[in-house]
Amino acid sequence: MKRLTLWMGIFILCLTLAGVSHAAKYYVDIQEGNDGYNGLYATDLGDGINGPKHTINNAITAASPGDDISIAYANGNRYPDVVVNKNLNFMVTNPALGMPLIKTWRSTSAHSITNPLKI
Repeated sequence: MKRLTLWMGIFILCLTLAGVSHAAKYYVDIQEGNDGYNGLYATDLGDGINGPKHTINNAITAASPGDDISIAYANGNRYPDVVVNKNLNFMVTNPALGMPLIKTWRSTSAHSITNPLKI
């Protein structure tokens, strides 16, 4: 019985640690997004909660260090000033269409960018 309890404890600990190491992905879409959405879905699911963020800064606020932020591009999207204050990974949702333009990009900490964005 003690062995079973020990193994169950180890199993629960492993599940907990596995959940901690998973980075979240936040989506930003200046045309379809809403900063009231959770940002965890690329499209609006129609429930008033699940859908992309409207601004990059709001996605940065919602994200934790190490998370990904995927920015949509369509019809020459232009984003205002962006301030990065934590280590995040940035990418473009659909890079084949082009790159979103960001007016100014300021960083207060280390960050990495995949599919570099025009600034």
